[in-house]
Amino acid sequence: MTQIERMADPKRTYLELFLISAMLLYLELAAIRWFAAYVITLAFFTNFVLMAAFVGMSVGCLAAQGRSWLRWFPALAHLSCILALGLFLVTGFFWLATIDVQGKGPPELVYFGTERVGEAASKPAVPLVLILAVLFLIVALWFVGVGQVMGRCFEALPNRVLAYTVNVAGSLAGIVAFALSSYFALAPPVWFGLAFVLVAYFLHRERALGPSEATLLFSTWLAIAAASWGTPGQRFYWSPYYCIRLDRDSLNVSVNGLLHQRMLPAEAGFGPYRFPHALQRVVNGRPAQRTLIIGAGTGNDVAVALTEGVKHVDAVEIDPVIAWLGRRHHPNRPYDDPRVTLHVDDGRSFLRRTDNRYDLILYGLIDSLTLQSTYSSIRLETYLFTREAFEAVRERLEPNGLFVVYNIFREGWLVHRIAGLMRDVFGSEPLVVTFPSKRELSDQETAQPYVAAVAIARDGSLSGLLGPNDTLCLDGRLNATDCDARDRVFAARLVASRRWRLPTDDWPFLYLRDATIPRHNLWNLAAMIAIGLGMIVAFSPERRIHLDPRFLFLGAGFMLIETKSVVQLAQLFGSTWLVNTFVFGGILVMILVANLIVLAARRIRLTPWYVALFATLAIGWAVPLGWLLGLPSWLQAVAAILLLFSPILCAGVIFASCFARSARPAAAFGANIAGAVLGGAAEYVSLIAGYRNLAILAAVFYLLSMLPGSRRAR
Repeated sequence: MTQIERMADPKRTYLELFLISAMLLYLELAAIRWFAAYVITLAFFTNFVLMAAFVGMSVGCLAAQGRSWLRWFPALAHLSCILALGLFLVTGFFWLATIDVQGKGPPELVYFGTERVGEAASKPAVPLVLILAVLFLIVALWFVGVGQVMGRCFEALPNRVLAYTVNVAGSLAGIVAFALSSYFALAPPVWFGLAFVLVAYFLHRERALGPSEATLLFSTWLAIAAASWGTPGQRFYWSPYYCIRLDRDSLNVSVNGLLHQRMLPAEAGFGPYRFPHALQRVVNGRPAQRTLIIGAGTGNDVAVALTEGVKHVDAVEIDPVIAWLGRRHHPNRPYDDPRVTLHVDDGRSFLRRTDNRYDLILYGLIDSLTLQSTYSSIRLETYLFTREAFEAVRERLEPNGLFVVYNIFREGWLVHRIAGLMRDVFGSEPLVVTFPSKRELSDQETAQPYVAAVAIARDGSLSGLLGPNDTLCLDGRLNATDCDARDRVFAARLVASRRWRLPTDDWPFLYLRDATIPRHNLWNLAAMIAIGLGMIVAFSPERRIHLDPRFLFLGAGFMLIETKSVVQLAQLFGSTWLVNTFVFGGILVMILVANLIVLAARRIRLTPWYVALFATLAIGWAVPLGWLLGLPSWLQAVAAILLLFSPILCAGVIFASCFARSARPAAAFGANIAGAVLGGAAEYVSLIAGYRNLAILAAVFYLLSMLPGSRRAR
């Protein structure tokens, strides 16, 4: 008797489909968060972990009628846990080796904390492509057995659309459960404890839960729990974005294994923190009355602003745990000062919603070490560095207000690009200084250990403020002869070899040198595709690649629509984890609505829905999201939902209708998930063409799904 034949009770099968669907999504999110915390630099590539989970689920569905692979889950989970923790000890804790992200030569894409300069250059290097390939294979193997359970449920249930509806409802429950885990800052032992209990249930259901499997699951959970407790003098915290490690002696804050911030007392007098206030005194003759600090972190910028005499500070920090650590541990306790209002929010969203105007707006050391979403290639702070974001800053400045951006940018062309954005938006020449001071700053400089600050005034009063022979003292005096050399800066002349493309909301890639897909990403994609195809062949009963082309193209098109919606809604409502949760939840709700439409109708004609899909994609492509920004908030939300979720509804009806007629539902669902991997790889086209044009690429995939060959293959 096969596993499918044993599923004789439809009610129990529907319940198990709900549970396995919830567990799959919950386990997928847990794996993405956990591996990014212990495999250094993986936080920049979490979309590969997502694709690995998709490949495993796809292979599991395609092999639903073969031998069960779920019994291998405990051993695979144990192996991957040991490998990840071992890699963390070697490359993070003891720093015996480093991870080489891009190889030799100037970086095509800047990843903060990954430069192999100074002492890091003398360490042995492990190629990232090798790490990603091994991790991709192991995580994909995790999900094969779990995907088989889901595929068998689909095969055992006669009503395809109702089964798919239960699957989507389970996924929605998984998202809600993980959102609650993030909200309450629960640690990995809770995440994996819940997931492993469900794995144990299904192992028991398949009569595969023996002493060895139970021991492996428990020992893996123990290792995860032990790694989450920290070490003497250090404490781990889990925010919705990072694994945060606080060193209580040095007050260093590391996230996902990389040093991120250091809490410094205002008395330390770090030059970049003082520079904006010195500039304010020179230009306006007094301290700023109201200052906005975006990327306030643990409070260093805020502490200095208070000592400089600022009357009120609005401090914006996206990570609630980092803000809490600053409130509790910063030596000056700046967030407890009555002159400070702390906002845990996305900076771009705050700029759009506030009615306040400021004398001084600062971007303080903004360099997140994670992606905004596992569905895209953009980072958490991406939409703060676009032309539209700088326009929003300009609108929030007083007529004589100043805007200052500073960071350890590492690459000269990054400074030139930010200066170009300011020049383009404000219409005057920005002032650039470095710490330590340099007379010239070429766009060809690479991996230089200096802080660069780029400043501009709304009224253009900084143009020519510092001539070639002028100096600015950090106490706010020009050309002071009694100023300490360490507190004296002068303007850096920008030496450009070319005109750099400026980031926009559609092409928001500040850290990408040129509009191209970097070589290391192409290698990573090639490894992912090779492993995925190899697994399909290895696990297929026929030992060959057989994917239903219609469902493959439907999956690829839907993945691109989903990615475009997630990215563009982040522009409107912010890049916070809560916004992402609501967006993904909204997408699943639209799929549920589509399923209800198909269940209620006796027969669905696909042509009108395809026409509606292409029409809504065309409207979404033609209407810039910037047109919605001037609308009232409620109308903006309604318009955005109609604009971005309408294609999802149409695509959902098309898939559910095709799925209802499929002869092999598990194979069809597996091909659809494989299509999502194809769409995830195609998302890299946005690095060249921008996100708006993903609508065209999605339409191409849906056109391919209409071809007679695709329909006959069903």
